[in-house]
Amino acid sequence: MKIRLLLFFVLFLGVVSLQSQGRRHMFRKIDQIERVKLIDCLELDEEASTKFFQKRKIFVEKRRESVAKLDSLEKFIQKGITEDKSGSNEVKKAINEYLEVEKSIVIQRYEHINLVKSLLTTEQLAKYIHFDQMFKDELREVIMERRKNKEKRND
Repeated sequence: MKIRLLLFFVLFLGVVSLQSQGRRHMFRKIDQIERVKLIDCLELDEEASTKFFQKRKIFVEKRRESVAKLDSLEKFIQKGITEDKSGSNEVKKAINEYLEVEKSIVIQRYEHINLVKSLLTTEQLAKYIHFDQMFKDELREVIMERRKNKEKRND
């Protein structure tokens, strides 16, 4: 329990200090924290850890590229709405591409989980699937709390 609290605190401090720095640095710090928490959660040995994180790194990079593409498409679609061009062929094309990227993210996750299934025990795989969502939720909470505190200071 103390380790989890300590890791959460480290995560909080990391995110707080990262908000003023670049996106790439932020991702590196989050990856480091996530890696430590995953090792703790999954109790991986050295060999399994190396193989697992090689596969995870590829998955995370692909997912980030897809999410960046989604962000770009969202902005383009939003621009089409504000410029009253939401019915244009370009926006329709962007919407279709957006849906394809969303679908590919789900497929990437499915393929990744199937790939690491051979490296993890059933218990570790269950913990990994649960961890992924819990980590995102914790990160979101930390960011939201930081924003609240920042807004309070600005008032």
